[in-house]
Amino acid sequence: MGSVIAYGLVGLGIILVLFKGRFIDGLWFGLIGWFLLVAARHSVSQVELRDSLKRLRVRQAMRDHCPTMPEHLALDQFIDEHIFRGGGKCFFVTEGDVLKGLVTLDDVRRVNRDEWSRTTVADVMIPFTAVKSANPSDSLLTAYEQMNEHSLNQLPVVEDDRVVGVITRNDI
Repeated sequence: MGSVIAYGLVGLGIILVLFKGRFIDGLWFGLIGWFLLVAARHSVSQVELRDSLKRLRVRQAMRDHCPTMPEHLALDQFIDEHIFRGGGKCFFVTEGDVLKGLVTLDDVRRVNRDEWSRTTVADVMIPFTAVKSANPSDSLLTAYEQMNEHSLNQLPVVEDDRVVGVITRNDI
């Protein structure tokens, strides 16, 4: 219906310009019609995307390998081994396969550089209880909405308190 109304307004704008000589009025109707047409198409694409994401599961899009590190690692060693050599912005802190927390570059930046050798990853990490995560059987829509709600770019995929992967916005 939005597209029909939009085309009607564009048509009305054309008629006003060509047959009535009312250029400004015709231009406004045409622009309003074009705006409604774009909005209607965007709305349809959003519904199609949501339907697709509902059908797909996190396990279908997640990465099996995710950067992990032990919680006893000192920050200077973490920066040297994981940031400079491997890159990345976010790392999962684990004990074996059990997720203990999450550490980001922002967490490290809050610590004075002189204290990096005396501060461990466990001291600055976000604890597991505060980490948002997804289950492999969750829909991609659920994971995407959780990322949007909490302004996250990635989620650990956790099954029985064990990290089995990671899913990012780009993966979705």
